[in-house]
Amino acid sequence: MRALALRLYRAQLRYPAGQELHTAASGRIAALHELFLEIEDREAHLTGVGEVRANIAFITSTPEDEEQPGIVSLCRRLDLTDPAAFDISFVMALGAPTRHCLQ
Repeated sequence: MRALALRLYRAQLRYPAGQELHTAASGRIAALHELFLEIEDREAHLTGVGEVRANIAFITSTPEDEEQPGIVSLCRRLDLTDPAAFDISFVMALGAPTRHCLQ
């Protein structure tokens, strides 16, 4: 039986001094706050990484401090025993299909 490993990383991508981003929806942004989820299948020698911007409450109404606990909560409900079980548990948890990338 093969198992998958999940790792969640947080990063702040800061602009160089004196530079900042302005958007109509968010206003001034000094840094992008990102969450990266790494899914590793060591047996197949495959690693996938997904990213989401955390400081987007102006769009989603989800406060930034709730983003990471929400991802962790979802991951704890996933079956990591093998890729097929992972896919099924992901669909069951979110009600959304997963997309696959073939080599």
